[in-house]
Amino acid sequence: MNMRERVYLFGSDGGLVGVSTEPSTLDADRPAVLLLNAGLLHHVGQNRLSVTLARALGELGWFTFRFDISGVGDSVTRKTAKPIQERSIDEIREAMDFLQQRKGINRFVLYGLCTGADNAFRAAVADERVCGAVLLEGYAYPTRRYYINRYLPKLISPSFWHGKIARSLIAAGRAEDEGAYGDASYHWILPPKEELEKDLKMLIKRDVSLMMVFVGSNSQYNYPAQFYESFPDLEISDRLQVEYFAKGDHNFSLGSDRESLVNLIGDWIEQNIRY
Repeated sequence: MNMRERVYLFGSDGGLVGVSTEPSTLDADRPAVLLLNAGLLHHVGQNRLSVTLARALGELGWFTFRFDISGVGDSVTRKTAKPIQERSIDEIREAMDFLQQRKGINRFVLYGLCTGADNAFRAAVADERVCGAVLLEGYAYPTRRYYINRYLPKLISPSFWHGKIARSLIAAGRAEDEGAYGDASYHWILPPKEELEKDLKMLIKRDVSLMMVFVGSNSQYNYPAQFYESFPDLEISDRLQVEYFAKGDHNFSLGSDRESLVNLIGDWIEQNIRY
């Protein structure tokens, strides 16, 4: 299918930058797919994953829009007292408003990796125009099997205990020499599981399609069914699909993984996003 790509300025101040991948014939009844920033990485995505995905979906006839939130990539920094989490949701809504006014598209699928997955999920909860979300490396909660998978191999390994003793002795020596104090490194904190379960139930009731993808290098997720088993009281419907790349890494560094992921997302959108 023939496509074209265009750059747009949008938002309340015209300072947000987005790139559309548009099929030759636009069907405004089809939801648009919005590709969100992952952290501070601009709209090309990890290893150009957002570009590759946008063009693959364009070949299937889907309108995609990858854009930068303010202060990231090509978009200007806005002077605002709002926390970045709130500002991100506002700007995702600005992108939807823009496409609704400019293209007549009224429904949207959100895609995000890592912090992009967090923003996509929260925007889906906040705005009923969202009918689907693809969440890569998003929320992961431990289960009994998770702990067994993670710690049992270490507990029965003599080399683990030898290394642990050696590290403890080295750490003790450093504490005596330098003084021990805590590291104030930033750690992203998961929302309470009860809160997320409530939001999931609401989205499923609203008939929002959700696809979640995790990778084997994620220290918080280590087997395919972990997400389902984290929420035993959640009524699993055909609107929720979880995928696991056992040998994948967070950035989908291998070309073969990116190709498999793009094909997986394309098939899922074709089969689950109604219009």
